[in-house]
Amino acid sequence: MFISFNVPNLHLIEDVIGRTKWQIPSEFEQTDALTSLKMLGPKANIARLYTLAFQNTSNPLQPFHVGVYSNSPDPDHIVIPGTSNPQLVASESMFSALDSAISLANAKGIRLIIPFIDQFHWWGGIPSFTQYHNISPPEFYTNKEAINNFHQILRFVATRNNTLSGVEYRKDSAIWAWETGNELSFNQSPVPSAWTIGVSKLLKNDLNVTQNVIDGSYGIYGWEDAVLQESSIDGFTGHYYSPGPSKDDITTFRIAGGFFIASAIFLIVCCIKPSWLGIRVKRMRPFENLKELISLQTKNGLGESQRTPEDQAPSPKRKKLAFIIVSLLLITLISSLVLILIPLVRLLNPPTYASRFQVDHDLIINRHKKIFYVGEFGLAPVSEMESLLTAVAKSNASGALLWSLRFHSRNGGFYNHIELQEYQAYHFPGFTSFGADEIQVMNMMRRFAGAPQADSTMLPPIPPPSIAPWILEPVIDRRNTPITVGLRWRGSAGAQTYIVERYDGAGSSNSSLFVVLNSNVSDATFEGSTLFMDSGLIPGTYSYRVVGVNSGGRGPYSAVKIIEI
Repeated sequence: MFISFNVPNLHLIEDVIGRTKWQIPSEFEQTDALTSLKMLGPKANIARLYTLAFQNTSNPLQPFHVGVYSNSPDPDHIVIPGTSNPQLVASESMFSALDSAISLANAKGIRLIIPFIDQFHWWGGIPSFTQYHNISPPEFYTNKEAINNFHQILRFVATRNNTLSGVEYRKDSAIWAWETGNELSFNQSPVPSAWTIGVSKLLKNDLNVTQNVIDGSYGIYGWEDAVLQESSIDGFTGHYYSPGPSKDDITTFRIAGGFFIASAIFLIVCCIKPSWLGIRVKRMRPFENLKELISLQTKNGLGESQRTPEDQAPSPKRKKLAFIIVSLLLITLISSLVLILIPLVRLLNPPTYASRFQVDHDLIINRHKKIFYVGEFGLAPVSEMESLLTAVAKSNASGALLWSLRFHSRNGGFYNHIELQEYQAYHFPGFTSFGADEIQVMNMMRRFAGAPQADSTMLPPIPPPSIAPWILEPVIDRRNTPITVGLRWRGSAGAQTYIVERYDGAGSSNSSLFVVLNSNVSDATFEGSTLFMDSGLIPGTYSYRVVGVNSGGRGPYSAVKIIEI
């Protein structure tokens, strides 16, 4: 069983501060992410990437794995065989980054889950893909040309030779599973079974991929029986977040709301103008008229006792009709109100992540004997997430992946991603300077990923950092005397804080000559930030070194950085 993270930026970074938003990750950044997972615990042996990026025609600066062929071809682009109307290309530099992620994961003993395409526009996804084909997003699942081109992309990806390992993707043991997509749906309903089965048969039966093929449909819409029973589909995945209103809830709310408003208006009119029903009663306040109308069927009721000589006595047939109409209006009013309240109550008291998981688990594992795992969960109180992990740990599911882990930047500090106002991405081993829940969540993940018993309350020890920091070019402020030096460094995976030391001279192999400037420096800040300011300096030569520290001990020292000022 795995308890681990989604690492969406392992092959493409979407969060960059101060420059272009998108960039390809470096080997250092990929290694930092994978090393963090290894340090998290032995069960953190699976990581899920985000999807392939599809060219966003409205944002030419956004890198992509798959795009449209241009009349001015880019030497980085490779034509994807078999695609037409339009002809599609792949970015070699982008796939090289994916090669690196797969190769490094294999070296670390971590296996990857790779979804092919996103339902949403974040990384181009289906909205961009269908734009190339001049069709609407739902037609992605039905248009023959779009389906053919998508199949050719899958063929290109599965048969690609990793430029670092020489192994075809479809045979690479570092890939644990392919997902047909991320949170796929068809007009807020299950994806057509013909589309899903077409993709799974292509991968399993035609391309003979050796990894698991997982239906990437969004489980909140359910799965069609044909898909659940299809032998070329190895399993399914559930994503658990606080649910918004479902399509059925919205439809029920609209219909019930319409009936409620219509019946309320008609009932009010009947109270004010009972003569519209062909009944005349003495002048009363409007809602006294309602009592009069209802009592017309009652012997010696209000309609009899309060009738004046000038009133026309309604016929028995008219009385009965009025009673039926008013009764039906009241029934419709009450029934529609109940139907309106049901989805509202469901939204205010949604089922827990754990209970939703259990329903999906029983359907897929117990009834259909397929693989099932939690592909994403999060954006919830820690207690909600911990209950889900407890349920997963006691089940026959393959595992669970929290959304999401961000890693050190090559420019110092960390990448970060704000999901909602109160929730941010997580950073290992956990800091107070990002999301308010990060320390709690990281401790929870360390416990479930590292403890031999899933319900253990003991926090496993963390190993000391194994990668040395790397001091980057300093920022020297010579405008004033004394002079200030700003230090940045590439961090050590797993380091909680750093010790910064200085030697007044041109480096030394004698550690005793270095003086500790600060023993509690954090790099838990946005990428590219200055991490330590050394002030009060005069012109001369200075040597700096940095070492990462956590509760498990010290890591290796950085190389000495010599600065002339």
